[in-house]
Amino acid sequence: VSTFMTAMVVNNFFNPSLVDLFKGLLESQYILVPVSEAWEGQSYEAFFSWLLVTKNVLSLGLLRTTEYVPSVGLMDSSASFRRLSHSYIFTNPKGRETKLRAADKAVCLIPHGAAVQESG
Repeated sequence: VSTFMTAMVVNNFFNPSLVDLFKGLLESQYILVPVSEAWEGQSYEAFFSWLLVTKNVLSLGLLRTTEYVPSVGLMDSSASFRRLSHSYIFTNPKGRETKLRAADKAVCLIPHGAAVQESG
């Protein structure tokens, strides 16, 4: 945290608008927009543009879940095999390279006072 604060103080000296930017981000409302099966396999860039133009929300990244089966060496012989999941936020994904998964959710900012349209 101290490194972050030092960087913020120094950068604020050269760019005073950073304080307003962070204040705006902290005061904003966020929503999770599910990625429908129709978007699966398509680029994040296309989905980002669609959200911005059609739904009037700004995507900051993806909430993504990864499932895996632990290796046998980590489990005792009586344990049943089951999938474990881990969720993480993938911020600023590369637009053309990142392909969407049906289980993804976009983390989006809503404009102040704006009504959000239903996903479609």
